[in-house]
Amino acid sequence: MYRKEEQPSPAPENFELPFEGKLSLSNRWVIMAELIPWDDFEKKIC
Repeated sequence: MYRKEEQPSPAPENFELPFEGKLSLSNRWVIMAELIPWDDFEKKIC
């Protein structure tokens, strides 16, 4: 059974990559992730 965890995802500016890399806020995947209403999507799927 699926249970939603109330654990927030890290903000893109706080997300750390190996070798001290950072996610760019202009990254197309970061932009797309901000556009998707994840809570609504999760309610419909689960």
